[in-house]
Amino acid sequence: MPAEVESMAYYGDIPWHRFGEQVDAPLTGDEMLTASGTNWLVEKHALRVYDQYYNLAVHDHFAIVRPWRSQGEQALPSSVLGIVGCRYTPIQNKEAVEFAEALIGEGQAVYHTGGSLQGGKKVWYLLKLEGDLNLPAEDRVDRYVLVTNSHDGSSCLQCAVTPIRVVCMNTLNLALNRAEQRFSVAHRSHYRERVGEARRALGLVEHYYRSFQDISWELAGLKMTSSEVSAFLNELIPVVNESPVAQRHQSEIRRLFGGAGLGLEEPGIYGTRWAMLNAVGEWTDHVRPARVIGVASPSDLEIAEARLRSIWYGSGRILKNRALDLLAN
Repeated sequence: MPAEVESMAYYGDIPWHRFGEQVDAPLTGDEMLTASGTNWLVEKHALRVYDQYYNLAVHDHFAIVRPWRSQGEQALPSSVLGIVGCRYTPIQNKEAVEFAEALIGEGQAVYHTGGSLQGGKKVWYLLKLEGDLNLPAEDRVDRYVLVTNSHDGSSCLQCAVTPIRVVCMNTLNLALNRAEQRFSVAHRSHYRERVGEARRALGLVEHYYRSFQDISWELAGLKMTSSEVSAFLNELIPVVNESPVAQRHQSEIRRLFGGAGLGLEEPGIYGTRWAMLNAVGEWTDHVRPARVIGVASPSDLEIAEARLRSIWYGSGRILKNRALDLLAN
């Protein structure tokens, strides 16, 4: 499998950043578009079928095309990114950035990463919000919003709330019962008509982080006994037929929870359900092997990409949400 990251820029040091162009200062939206190599447009074109006998229109289906463009002294060819229906309205990369500005407020966020995946089919921008969370034992979690968009018809413009624990840089993008974690905008209307949705989304972001702060204090007030730890781990990662892999995973999480995890030895955190949730997050994001399907000897870049997909969209996110469900009940 070839590397999926086509272009990327980043500010700061998020742990999976082992590639891309590093910038020395926070960027505006326009600056991130340029630095990340995503300052390009897509076009919607009618489809036709040609051969020696026919020249036929393909009704109700259109191609999303990225036209020829230049990047420095390099000329990059046109490409078809996807096939869509007649109601599909492209959302340009610049519009995705403008949506983020409308969502958060101009000058109220720092662009930490941006980039293009799968030859331009998907783009993303990760923004850090101002303001701290008041968490147990002064545990610091930074507030981020992830904005992603596709040009192949596979997904809407999506925003996801993504808290990141600073001491070990593990994400805690949790689906809390009291707050929405993700919201989306369909490719079916003009961008300017989505301002109201951006304002609604901003309310969801703030509500999510208030709920996140509340649940952290609830979990930090609950100590776990040895038997509770064992019961939790057996529910989270069942050991079937004495599987050595599952036993090793349980042992690794138990070790992190027992004080080996970064910051988890602190009074006010040690031995609590909050510590266990963070131990699962640290194990998922940093310790558990990342699977690269179909590749015998994956490169460091492919491993980093697989880990990123797991953290934001895949099994890593699912596992952390499962841990929260078990710990909060």
